[in-house]
Amino acid sequence: MSTSFYVKNKKKNLGYEKVLNVESALTILDKELNVYNVLDIDINDLLLSPISNYECLLIGEDNVSGRGFELSYDNKNKDYAVRIFTPSTREDWLLALEYIKAFAKKFGSEIVNESEEIYTADNIDKFDYTSDILYGIEVITSNIKDEDKKVSSIYGINRVVSFNQEMLDKINNSDSPIDTFSNIIKEIQYLDAYS
Repeated sequence: MSTSFYVKNKKKNLGYEKVLNVESALTILDKELNVYNVLDIDINDLLLSPISNYECLLIGEDNVSGRGFELSYDNKNKDYAVRIFTPSTREDWLLALEYIKAFAKKFGSEIVNESEEIYTADNIDKFDYTSDILYGIEVITSNIKDEDKKVSSIYGINRVVSFNQEMLDKINNSDSPIDTFSNIIKEIQYLDAYS
């Protein structure tokens, strides 16, 4: 489950601007963003190659992101896609929306989501991401109840998070399920442990 947003590449004379390389994509915000889960690729080759060379890149900010978000480029439609997992942490959503806004400003483009709703850099902040997080928490909770499973797992940027009933009770019974969920995800991602 996820939510995707698309930003059209900027038109240039008879075509479109050159696809951003990974380094340019990571520096579009005034934050130190990273690419995660990149195995057996020379970091210099990665940074200098265009985003379109990869199916998708998992991007996030150290000590902030829990699940990160995916960035890709569609050569056919000439647009950049940002995919946010359901559920993601509040911080992941805020970072992804800020990132999408920066792309929209850079290319002077509208932002279109998978439901074909249109946003601009000026109003993307109004996207209701909280309902997506709450829906995801509900799905994880029902997975344990409906499928007679002991745990329900999701991927984070550094490690898998497996929710048991006790963790879900803590989330669902808290004053702020979204913040409790987000904190649990981040605590597990940044454990001082080898995995």
